[in-house]
Amino acid sequence: MKSPINVLLLWLAAADGLTISVLTHNIQYCRLDKYYGGSLSTIQIVLVCVDSSVLFHSIAIWLAVALAMFRSLLVFFLFRTGRLCTVSRVRTAAGTISILMTAVTIPNMYDNTIQSYRFTITNNTTMNRY
Repeated sequence: MKSPINVLLLWLAAADGLTISVLTHNIQYCRLDKYYGGSLSTIQIVLVCVDSSVLFHSIAIWLAVALAMFRSLLVFFLFRTGRLCTVSRVRTAAGTISILMTAVTIPNMYDNTIQSYRFTITNNTTMNRY
């Protein structure tokens, strides 16, 4: 991991890996509780997973853009690569991207809410669906 590009690829793989693990839970929820809605705690977990998925996906996209920028620096400025593309600059760029994407996705996290619907099934039995 001595190469700056490899460090950036490590950050990108971590962000993509976190996105995939969150989506696995969402797929399982949609398959199992498709008709029944699930409990409130299950819905809260799904809400956190959805927000995390958006966050990690945004980070992964912008890390891919940063990777393209650093790779173009390597191609176009071949003799100045040692000064332009360092491990510390790559870490700073990856950290800045992570912090910025967290700040950008905060409004999306507040926009998603859980609503409760009460309906009657049979024999005056009521049920909440979220």
